[in-house]
Amino acid sequence: MVFIKIKDIKLRIVYTTLGTKTVEAVINNKFKASSPSGTSIGRYEARTLPIEKSIASFNRIKEEFLGKFTQKEFDEKLKKFSSMLGSNTTTAMSMAFFSRTEEKNTFPNLLGNVFGG
Repeated sequence: MVFIKIKDIKLRIVYTTLGTKTVEAVINNKFKASSPSGTSIGRYEARTLPIEKSIASFNRIKEEFLGKFTQKEFDEKLKKFSSMLGSNTTTAMSMAFFSRTEEKNTFPNLLGNVFGG
């Protein structure tokens, strides 16, 4: 089990190649990940929030995410606050945390669907 000490997390607005806003998570001023929300919204999709609202909510609870965590513990904490942060923010934070770990061959296979080119 790999424990990672988080001293600082920042969320900031970045733009996709299409010019839409998304969130980027930066852990310990070094490890980054972003997760844009999709364009279609299905009934069973995870809920996203406006980026500005998500960042403001995170800044109120930031201290909850400082300390030592395993990937599982960090993801459980993200799940607890997912309604406040939105799925695009929690995904970016989880991926940034994962990029910090030394675990090999454990990254999930991401799936993307393209219809109508």
